[in-house]
Amino acid sequence: MYKIIKLELYDLEGYITDGKGGVFRTEEYAIPEDLKVKDLQDDIDERFGESLSDSTEFFNSVFIVVTVKKQVDDKSLLVLKQNSTSLNASVCRINEICLYLNSVFQNTRL
Repeated sequence: MYKIIKLELYDLEGYITDGKGGVFRTEEYAIPEDLKVKDLQDDIDERFGESLSDSTEFFNSVFIVVTVKKQVDDKSLLVLKQNSTSLNASVCRINEICLYLNSVFQNTRL
């Protein structure tokens, strides 16, 4: 049995403006019913999260809002820190996360 989750991935500007500016991407995945959202977030954080060596690196963080479809109250936020100051680092990281999730779970939009 599967449940559908919706992932909203933002860069800092996208998160602050609620997707009206910056980078914003939405994906939906069918995940096993017994997989908890927290476990999925921990896996993403383990693979892609980094510790910051400087507070200015926070600007390239990726914000991931996960919602379980048909359970609006079941919404959680993961702030994925990234220790890069390069331009568009958060855009590259968002694409990497989506490619990884597409390889593991069925994307319901494809």
